[in-house]
Amino acid sequence: GPWLRDVVTTAWTPDAADVDRALAAAAAGARQVARLAPARRAAILERASALAKEHRDRLALVVARELGKP
Repeated sequence: GPWLRDVVTTAWTPDAADVDRALAAAAAGARQVARLAPARRAAILERASALAKEHRDRLALVVARELGKP
């Protein structure tokens, strides 16, 4: 973390082509999501919530370490 100056996580740095691909995928994804029934969108969000809860300890540890919290 910041206080110990150790690496907690790494992130890749995209180039312009990566950004263009991400924007195109986001636009296509937005169109797909817009076609989903509200109940299906809700189910997807519920699943994301359940996964976040399932992995909350690991997620909290990464966030705490990134912020330098004990």
